Amino acid sequence: MTVFSLPFEEQEKFFRAKLNIPTRKWTDLWKDQHSKGFMVAGAYKADLLADFRDAVDKAITQGTTLEEFRKDFDQIVAKHGWSYNGSRNWRSEVIYSTNIRTSYAAGRWAQLTDPEQLQVLPYLTYKHGDSRVPRPQHLAWDGLTLPAKDPWWSTHYPPNGWGCKCRVYGSTKKEYEAARAAGKGEAPPSPIDPKTGEPVGIDKGWGYNPGAAANQKYRILESAIERLPDDIAVSLAEEIKGRDREAAKIARAARERSRKQKVDDVSLWKKVGEQKGSNPGGLYEAPDGSRHYVKFYADDAQARTEYAANAIYRMLGVEMPELSLRSWNGKLALTSRWQNDLKRISAAEMAAHPEEMARIFHASVLTKNWDVVGLEYDNVMLGKDGRLVMIDAGGSFKFRAQGGPKTYNAVPDELKTFRDPAVNYQSAAVFNEIFNRNVWLECDGAAPLLSLKKTDVRKVFEKAGFAKEEVKELTNTLWKRREALIDRYDLENKLVPAGFGRHLEEFKKWGREAIADAVKEPNGAVWSKSLRDSFPELISKYERYLEQEFGADAVSRTKALFNGWSSSSNSKEAAVIKEWARERFGPSITAHKHILDTHPDVLRETIADDIRRTVASMGPGATKEGLFSLLDAEYEFHQYYLRRLHQWNNIVLERGFDRPEMREFNSRQKTFRCNAVASCTTKEAMNEPYFGSKPRRVRLTDARVEQVLKTWYQGRPYMHYYQTESEYILIGGRYTAERVK
Repeated sequence: MTVFSLPFEEQEKFFRAKLNIPTRKWTDLWKDQHSKGFMVAGAYKADLLADFRDAVDKAITQGTTLEEFRKDFDQIVAKHGWSYNGSRNWRSEVIYSTNIRTSYAAGRWAQLTDPEQLQVLPYLTYKHGDSRVPRPQHLAWDGLTLPAKDPWWSTHYPPNGWGCKCRVYGSTKKEYEAARAAGKGEAPPSPIDPKTGEPVGIDKGWGYNPGAAANQKYRILESAIERLPDDIAVSLAEEIKGRDREAAKIARAARERSRKQKVDDVSLWKKVGEQKGSNPGGLYEAPDGSRHYVKFYADDAQARTEYAANAIYRMLGVEMPELSLRSWNGKLALTSRWQNDLKRISAAEMAAHPEEMARIFHASVLTKNWDVVGLEYDNVMLGKDGRLVMIDAGGSFKFRAQGGPKTYNAVPDELKTFRDPAVNYQSAAVFNEIFNRNVWLECDGAAPLLSLKKTDVRKVFEKAGFAKEEVKELTNTLWKRREALIDRYDLENKLVPAGFGRHLEEFKKWGREAIADAVKEPNGAVWSKSLRDSFPELISKYERYLEQEFGADAVSRTKALFNGWSSSSNSKEAAVIKEWARERFGPSITAHKHILDTHPDVLRETIADDIRRTVASMGPGATKEGLFSLLDAEYEFHQYYLRRLHQWNNIVLERGFDRPEMREFNSRQKTFRCNAVASCTTKEAMNEPYFGSKPRRVRLTDARVEQVLKTWYQGRPYMHYYQTESEYILIGGRYTAERVK
């Protein structure tokens, strides 16, 4: 073996290429990053670290002893008042020996891998150097000789841990062959120790080659800078400034990070205005001169909650200031750009923006924001562009507006409670004013739910900083609420079957116009009356619409069809209604004129004959298709009206029976096969004369609004038979029914 006697310039070069990096702990730099950075764990002040560096540099270049270094150590500690962990002797030795040995090893690597040197000594031999307490693995590696380029040296080149004194020497080919003959010429297995993450025998964080790492660029420090505290990152930026192109990039990144920290730390901002609203906060000026309203919460989870709710609202088309999560004395703060042009408005003024409030309603139901309009109507304001701006969603999910807890579950009870004055007087005053006049706006406001994506919702909660399990829980609960709302409003089926909707859009427009009129009229418009009281006026408007669409005979023909039905469900006019229901919706005609579907040919011919007779009775120009078109319009008009009446719920209807279509109904609860159309009534009419001649009745529990052709109340236009009846004409099919009597 050859021992070098050259001046050890390589060791000095390695050490002096290091950058001073203030750190709080040794792991702030990891593995080969130590080859580019000089550090003393806990020395995070630049001047303190610089003095330590000078002392280590003197030890390397002048060969000072450990005892001499300790004198320098004592002076530095006294000068800076440095408080360190461990005893004086132990800590000084760690600093001294670690830097001496790693710099020596790196310098030796540079010598050993010099191309000219490799021509003479192309192999390296591991020499155990532990004296007091030999390490078994290091001892086992003693004499191991491998090619200099063997990958084993990338992890096992010494020092291999704290206090390791092992070294490496250059070897000839002859020495290598001798080592092979002795079983020391092949790299041994290197299993990983699960406790350290390093090969067995190597201390945690020491599984690297300091000499090989020295040849890397300063870019190796980039990931370390990202982990360092911001004040340290700034110091490092100054240290590496001007070193090289790679170092310059890191310096710029560190300076940008420092700038961002000043922006994100609200404690560095200037307060220029006082708290507004119920939660602590104020108006602040950021370093760039921009103004923001800042909210502080005792619980970081509520800050994350409002941040997430704000994002969900904006995804659903609600105008809201975009929030940012920032820091404030170790806690989270919420900031939003200050808008000084927002105007506070009343409940009536909110109701004057029905489309926007409808979106706010459903976004608030989805997020369970009980403070939707604010205790003093201060959460929804008017922007300078005339649009509504919601400014506070802090009462969402699991938090009340002022920080109290609440349960966030899958059942959207707020559909009712937001409209119940006894529960939420403020929101009820706004939403009842809107939806009682045009319930279709309630449906329109829910439509944005269809565009919501579950992956986007999950990302919102992740970005807000919730823990993994909380992200999962919140996402799934919100999604269940969304599904419940979509089902309630039948959004995916668009409420009415395919082929319908032309007239419905016109009727929905009536409601929007009525709301506008109600806002203009101080004494209230027609639509402010109860639904049933407004029915005649609605009918009048509807009849004018029919005449415009279908001609002067449209109203008389429509009345004739339903007066015929009212006199008997076996009338010739009833045959037209039954056949219309069969063609448009698909239910079978099970009976007509007491002819059952067990005689299909006779039944079909009877229906066809009655339709011909009805068309003939309607006067010149009447056709079967024309009568069907009138029934289409009638269906859509009543869909419009029934949505206002029933608020999207299933309808519980009852029906007496002594007809053949009930022959299958024997048990207490059963699927009931209804005729193509059938007369039913609401529970309020159970004791009315309609049931007097029919001793048995059933309750249909799963009928929906879109399955109703027509309704009328208390003898209103079109109906002269049973003047007190509340009747529904139900489109046929199979329904779940239970015996009532």
